[in-house]
Amino acid sequence: MEKRKNCLFFIADQLRADSLSCLGNTELTTPNYDALAKEGILFENAFCQSPICVPSRCSFNTGWYPHTNGHRTIHYFLEKDDPSLLKSLKKKA
Repeated sequence: MEKRKNCLFFIADQLRADSLSCLGNTELTTPNYDALAKEGILFENAFCQSPICVPSRCSFNTGWYPHTNGHRTIHYFLEKDDPSLLKSLKKKA
């Protein structure tokens, strides 16, 4: 029987890369993030589609740019029929 793989996404507000010791910050320690980075995948060069949290998360989940379906501010949420990474992962489980 094949062992199922785990996916763990950290989608944190206001967490800059230079705030993590695994990415070079020497002023503080982040042991839990460091352990995850050591055992998993650490993206050292990543971007988001919007500086605003809701449009950025909508973009991450749908694969669309925030302007594609009107997800430009915190007042526009995903619609039931919008594509969804999380629903896709659930179906494959």
